Amino acid sequence: MALRLLRYCCRIWEAGRRSYPDEEFLRPVLPLVFYQGRHRWRYAEELAESFPPALRGEPWVPRSCGRGSGGR
Repeated sequence: MALRLLRYCCRIWEAGRRSYPDEEFLRPVLPLVFYQGRHRWRYAEELAESFPPALRGEPWVPRSCGRGSGGR
């Protein structure tokens, strides 16, 4: 899900660049997932979780701005 959200954000930013080519900066995007399932959310909550554990702390590994409650 984290990678899918990143793809959605990139598509929004690309569309913004096409619509407003003279803008210097990207507009902020706040991706949210509203989960109402019966069972606990079992997917990665942060993009860094998609990488091997040994690499997750590296500064070049992308991560989300913060985590949701995740039922924790």
